[in-house]
Amino acid sequence: MQYPTEIYTNNPSTCMLPAAGACFRHDISDKFDESNFSPVLNVQFSPDQDSMYYGSIRKGFKAGGFDHLLVAQQDEENIDERFVFDSEEVLSFELGAKLTLMDGSAQFNAAIYRSEFDDLQLGGFLNSTDVINTVTNAGSAVTQGVEMDFRLRATDKLTIFTTLAYLDSTYDEYENAPCYTLQTQGCVAGKQDLSGEKLQFAADWRASVSAEYYWELADKFELFGSAQMYYVDEYPLQADLDPKLVEDGYTKIDARLTLVPNNANWEVSLIVRNLTDEFSTNYGDDVPAQAGTVWRSVDAPRSIALQGRYQF
Repeated sequence: MQYPTEIYTNNPSTCMLPAAGACFRHDISDKFDESNFSPVLNVQFSPDQDSMYYGSIRKGFKAGGFDHLLVAQQDEENIDERFVFDSEEVLSFELGAKLTLMDGSAQFNAAIYRSEFDDLQLGGFLNSTDVINTVTNAGSAVTQGVEMDFRLRATDKLTIFTTLAYLDSTYDEYENAPCYTLQTQGCVAGKQDLSGEKLQFAADWRASVSAEYYWELADKFELFGSAQMYYVDEYPLQADLDPKLVEDGYTKIDARLTLVPNNANWEVSLIVRNLTDEFSTNYGDDVPAQAGTVWRSVDAPRSIALQGRYQF
């Protein structure tokens, strides 16, 4: 037997949110058996030493199971449906190329891919009245996109890197998605149809530009400097696509300076992260006990660190 608040005892000493039925007892007497065959096919072609082209087809698998964080409602007929989540399967396709350019001074990589998910496993509230996250399955989803990166050694001392990624990620079928708190349009009996809508954490665009440079100082020291600017497009923080839980796009800059003596076994670095003190969040959720309220996990603000290293 299991209580969501104290999962390894039949007699919980405390009962959180009793009005929501959080201490409703239910029996655990089921078992979950799995077997899966996940083949991989890779093809690679290199017409010369400066180029390589490849393609792959692979099948992936994530086992289902039982969710200890179940909020058991006073409805024993639906307990098994809420307690067990199904296995997730994915079929992925990828085509790509890796090219060496400009007599070895540059490297260009590109890939196009598509992944088709069945029974995609998701964590969240099953409806707008739940108080604890539950693992459930969406019907199906598709993620597809393009990724590219380019490295150029412009001089003996300067190297430049760039990356660009586009992602199209949607629920192909998700008819029984949970509603967010206080949702009115499209919400029927605590459920909404998110088929064709964007997946959680799926930003359409990501890009970065970075550079590395080093200086020789008085024939005694070397100074290595690097800086990176990266951009992330907006994306939803929750699977229910609550409009109050969408992270706006942002651009951040990180930098680093490292001083290294010649023929020495130590170095010291000055590190700056989020130089422009850009505000962003990485997760958020509803507060069911306070309808209409949400919370977010905030990323680190601008930070400056001095780091030393000594090799014995």
